[in-house]
Amino acid sequence: MTASAWQYFSKEELMCPCCEQLPMNNAFMTKLSGIRRQMKTPLQVNSGYRCKKYNESIGAKSTSAHVKGRAVDISTANLTEEQQIQLLEEAIRYGLTGIGVNDKGPREGRFIHLDNTRPRLWSY
Repeated sequence: MTASAWQYFSKEELMCPCCEQLPMNNAFMTKLSGIRRQMKTPLQVNSGYRCKKYNESIGAKSTSAHVKGRAVDISTANLTEEQQIQLLEEAIRYGLTGIGVNDKGPREGRFIHLDNTRPRLWSY
């Protein structure tokens, strides 16, 4: 874990809740930290790295960028609508190509997914 690439995020929020592994991709984390720096507000990670076993247990796709340590889900619970828009704009500016918006369920369950594995946009 390099301090400059991870300075705004804790090990606990990024590691797999199943096995506590933390093989996050440093290039991805450098981009995520740049986004956080531009945002000037804390970003709460709901889901970072997932081992294959945990990823399967939650019904996620086996191709998930989380399994590669190249994705996070950012909670929108403490972000204003303006901040959520800024987060999406910064993600695009920093070259993140996988962007998803989960706007279902209670506010604390809503999140913005960010990854850099392949180009795609989604929402549900």
